[in-house]
Amino acid sequence: MAIKVHFGLTTYSWYVKMLRRNYPAFMDESEQEINKFLLEVKLFENAQPYDDQKLQRVYVNMVRSLIGKAVSVMPVYITVNASIRPLEPELVQGYFIEPYAVAYKLSKESKITAIDYSQFDFPNPADNKYPRDYMASMICDYYSTLFLNRADLFEAANRSEAIWLRQMALELADSKEMKRKIEDRMDKMSTP
Repeated sequence: MAIKVHFGLTTYSWYVKMLRRNYPAFMDESEQEINKFLLEVKLFENAQPYDDQKLQRVYVNMVRSLIGKAVSVMPVYITVNASIRPLEPELVQGYFIEPYAVAYKLSKESKITAIDYSQFDFPNPADNKYPRDYMASMICDYYSTLFLNRADLFEAANRSEAIWLRQMALELADSKEMKRKIEDRMDKMSTP
């Protein structure tokens, strides 16, 4: 079974209600946390007085409940583009966050999953078959970040894999800032 949840949208009541309709058995597992969140977010959405700390707390509890219920029965993947909205650490506290090709995989164990990269057709910023707009650049840099972060996991255990991942990150990078960040990490890697 696969359940797709866009955690950036879980801050909206309409989205949480849609998830309830689409995945009733899964969402019922976190009923208490969802109901508390919906009560608080309703105040915010209706421009009524609300406690922002309480809203954040019930939101975090709801998301952690959803992740906790899911991670015990299926793989959990999240996408996070830190340049748009960084991942809130309290949402994933206690989980191993593994950069996994096109997303981050959450698990209870600190175990790196093998990836067959031949299954993926990553965009090449130098290839003219993809449009050269802001969104294409952002996606290339997002993939590049995943490869770069995965390289960090391999740094001590498998240096050759770390080098290959950083080279892939550099190939995928589109923005000058991202390329500079990767080159800086590669320079530090080659310095004893």
